[in-house]
Amino acid sequence: MKYAKVFVPLLIILAILFVLFEKKEKEEDKSVFGTLGEYYFVDTQAVDRVELGKNGSLISIARQDGNWQIEKPIVTLADPKAVDELLKGILENPVHRLLKAGEVGNLSEYGLDVEKETVTLYRAGNVLVDLVIGDTSITGSDLYTKKKGENEVMLTAVQLRDKLIYEPEHYRSRNPLNFDENAVVTIIFTYPDSHLKLEKDKKTFAWYITEPENFLAQNPKVVRFIGQLKRMEIVKFLNRRMPSEESHGLDNPPIKVDLIMDKNETIEMLAGDTDVESNGFYARFSTFPDEDFIIEASMLDKLKVSMTDFKETSLFQSSPLMVESIDVREPSASNLSIYQDDSGQWKRLKPSNGDVDQKKLEEFFHRLREFRPEEYLTGDELYEIGDDVTGFEDYTLKIEVKCKKGCKDIAIIVGNEVEGKGYYVKVSDMAEGAYMINSKLIQAFIDVNTALKS
Repeated sequence: MKYAKVFVPLLIILAILFVLFEKKEKEEDKSVFGTLGEYYFVDTQAVDRVELGKNGSLISIARQDGNWQIEKPIVTLADPKAVDELLKGILENPVHRLLKAGEVGNLSEYGLDVEKETVTLYRAGNVLVDLVIGDTSITGSDLYTKKKGENEVMLTAVQLRDKLIYEPEHYRSRNPLNFDENAVVTIIFTYPDSHLKLEKDKKTFAWYITEPENFLAQNPKVVRFIGQLKRMEIVKFLNRRMPSEESHGLDNPPIKVDLIMDKNETIEMLAGDTDVESNGFYARFSTFPDEDFIIEASMLDKLKVSMTDFKETSLFQSSPLMVESIDVREPSASNLSIYQDDSGQWKRLKPSNGDVDQKKLEEFFHRLREFRPEEYLTGDELYEIGDDVTGFEDYTLKIEVKCKKGCKDIAIIVGNEVEGKGYYVKVSDMAEGAYMINSKLIQAFIDVNTALKS
């Protein structure tokens, strides 16, 4: 009796646990899955090919070397965002209920007797998802689906229909140019009455204007332009190459841009007439030999450039905050050496230790930024002039700027003065060539440099 008092309650507890477990098992037997991805045990990262079939037509998109590519019904680059949204829309769509094969009856009642719409996802050639899409439920909240070759019916959220877009253009990349921005070595702009050529130096990676005349280009502006070209967007796919009678200016374009890569590959872009209705302009690319496009209108003005748009306006571009130290050498005078300490205060090392006058320092950087080149001389021209004339060996000034991380060190050498033209000036990040800078600008810097030493 004593043991029965303990044992009976224990049996009751076990019985209750058994009932609860049985109830849970029955609930799980309803086979309610969270999402289609959980039903198939697949996530978006596992998929390298997606196929959408509808009424005999097929859209096939595959991942190749990290890029999504449309393979059917057209062959072109796909928009990775559009493909990602498609895969998430499929695999993250909720599954509300499963109907076992024994309780399904006739598949025609669900619109699943014929494979009118299908979704197939692959990984390395193996099928991960093989989904047949049927009718919408009477309530309008569910969509009947099933695995290919099986009779089990899934009721998934009807929103799946909105995710399955059977238009190839929806998945096309809106960026017509796909290239490595660092691989561009030459850019040529051709207009009816002018042209402009930019070239990147192989050693220093600095950009130069080489035609119609030689000059240092503003690197940030050139790099930004290349980025704008790569990011420009198509607003309308024309899906054909426009014939001459309706080429909208593309057979005799007012703008032609050539990008030459480091492996001598050339990408040609033609910009034609504007299209008010689409808010864009007609464009043609050598990388798409069979079709033309309409590109966003905002890009057109960026393609209309001249020398002044890229011409370097100063040989010194660094912010004082990014500068660690500056040494100014003068052969016939004491040198100046200043540095910025950890607290951001400028100090003088030479000609004597001491604090730096803030107003004089601001004037010093202002005059340094006013080293504006007025004429560019090529390496061949400098060779013909001779070192004794340019004076870079003996120099008038040598300004050495050391920068913090994220900023490039630079040395500016001021040579001899040419009456009526200015001083010869050379910069360390130039592979060859030099500039003429106005004498007044150089003298103004010499004066503030002298003042900073006192």
